[in-house]
Amino acid sequence: MASVGVSSTTLDYEDGTEYVALTEEIEEEGKKKEIVFAWYIWALVVCIDIIGPFSSDSYIPSLSRMRKELGASEEMAALTLQANWLAKGLATVIVGGASDGEFLGRRGTITVALFLYVVGTAGCSIAQDVKILIFFRVIQGIGESCTVVCSAIARDVLTDVAERVRIMALLGVLRPIAIVIAPTVGGLLGTAFGWRNVFRALTFWGTSLLLGTRLILPETRPINTNSNSALSGFGQVLRRLVTKRDRDHRLALASILVIAFGFAGVMSFLSVISILFEE
Repeated sequence: MASVGVSSTTLDYEDGTEYVALTEEIEEEGKKKEIVFAWYIWALVVCIDIIGPFSSDSYIPSLSRMRKELGASEEMAALTLQANWLAKGLATVIVGGASDGEFLGRRGTITVALFLYVVGTAGCSIAQDVKILIFFRVIQGIGESCTVVCSAIARDVLTDVAERVRIMALLGVLRPIAIVIAPTVGGLLGTAFGWRNVFRALTFWGTSLLLGTRLILPETRPINTNSNSALSGFGQVLRRLVTKRDRDHRLALASILVIAFGFAGVMSFLSVISILFEE
């Protein structure tokens, strides 16, 4: 049982305006239930976390073979990568907000995203036209955005700050490793069995993660999580970066733009690297 009380606090701002903030105080009776993950649940979370970079980069060595088989131009072949990255980037904000909501929560959001990933990846394996392939790559990219929920799960489960930092660092290390390994694995599969079997293998992986999510992954979303916190917080950050004119905000905006253009250059190179090596 929990008792809920509302208290008012007067806040004075620099412009002299007084605001009354209503603070909801929730007092839990008894001990708070802690969620403890077994090693195999953490293994599942790690596999979900790396599914995005692994899926994108494992396909790159087969790009030229796909282009020849479908009779696509170099620009359309590169678009199969770029559309995937764009869809994943835009969907990340929405998926993050959905995972904070009561309707889906963490587990439900990952389930829906992985279902879209499986549908998109399976569609890529049977596409007979480059435009159809691009469409399914967009669906796949939306599904790949479920990786953003893994950090939220680690934050929900780990109350110890040092342990949380350790898991976050582990996830951060595994992503670059997946990026390095993926082209080798995808290249071997594509050379031996054809580029479509790369997507079939990814479909099997996504299906396994989907089943694992439904069978062993518990819901970790805190009860008092604000469902609008992620979207509203993202909007506030963007608004401050654009409207604030002080030195700190300008420096932050400049740093973000440098990183963004750097990633854009890397992604542009990756989208044509297979064709360049072929020529």
